[in-house]
Amino acid sequence: MSLNRKQAMGLALVVVVGLSVWSTQMGGDEDDLTPAGPTVSISDPNVASSTPVLPPDATTAPANGESWQSAMQRDTGSLQGVVADPFGSSKPKATPPAEAAVTEPAAVVAPPPPPPPLAPPYRYLGKLEKGGKLDIYLDNQGSPLIARPGDTLPGGWRLDSLTAGQLVFTHLATSEQHTVGLTP
Repeated sequence: MSLNRKQAMGLALVVVVGLSVWSTQMGGDEDDLTPAGPTVSISDPNVASSTPVLPPDATTAPANGESWQSAMQRDTGSLQGVVADPFGSSKPKATPPAEAAVTEPAAVVAPPPPPPPLAPPYRYLGKLEKGGKLDIYLDNQGSPLIARPGDTLPGGWRLDSLTAGQLVFTHLATSEQHTVGLTP
């Protein structure tokens, strides 16, 4: 912000505060306030109106010597039974249907079948034994991965062992074991 803009914003703030103080002090007599427009009575309580609603016996102006606050309290006291729904429509509200008696027993729903067993997302690429340690090369959905038996792998799998012709994996969340063939 430039210095000129800051000064303009500060001046605007001072003007707004000054006008607020002035209007509060110069407010005048509040007893001479009367509603600006006519009042109407709506026969359908489900219809909302933006026009003030007063009962037929209410007066819109305060009586001699009466403040407008006491006139409003007097007139709105008879509005206790009138409730307007601002979201209501002009259609009458439908009553919910009576519950029908159930004569036949409810059908027993069988639980859904268990999901099919998960398959490890790994493909065997090869192995290398060096210094007594076995490194197993895997393809993890297009990414190379080097693992050893006992390693926890991405996706919640553990490589358990390399046996004759197959790798044994355990899905950690379900503890299910799966095998993958060694054919590259």
